[in-house]
Amino acid sequence: TPLYTFASGVKTDTVDAGFVHFATLSGKVFEDAKADGNLNETDTGLKDVRIVLSGSTFCGESVTDTILSAENGDYSFLSVKPGNYTIKFVFTDNYFASHKPDSTLFSNKMDTSFVISDIIVLSGNDLHTQHAGVYRFGSVSGTVWNDQNVDSFENPDESGLQGLIIKLEGQDV
Repeated sequence: TPLYTFASGVKTDTVDAGFVHFATLSGKVFEDAKADGNLNETDTGLKDVRIVLSGSTFCGESVTDTILSAENGDYSFLSVKPGNYTIKFVFTDNYFASHKPDSTLFSNKMDTSFVISDIIVLSGNDLHTQHAGVYRFGSVSGTVWNDQNVDSFENPDESGLQGLIIKLEGQDV
């Protein structure tokens, strides 16, 4: 803003002054136990996830900031100027974005590349629910054997069976 000097008694109506309140963007990065895209009591926060805020203010100023999620998965970008932003979550493990059932939305508004885009920040408008829910695939393993004495335990004298087709049935949670 330029500096204006006015002589005593001079009237002007060409100078405007606007005040802006900064905002906070925050949320939680969590392992989505049910893979349902919702933050539930059974979900656990993920620490040390790199989170990148990028975009520009409404005045055209380019913004980039990087933080790590806390021990409980919480994160906050403080003093965010009004503008249009994107948040990208960078995971070191093999995670997948949680999908909300019957919706094209993933956890919150995060897409499959772990990005929440088109975050509009207005003056003083704190946004505290920019969550990122992710899940990992599990595995099932074991041995199929001929349980000759029908005790449900694999004994040294009972051999494994080969050439069987194992079918896993059920539904995703």
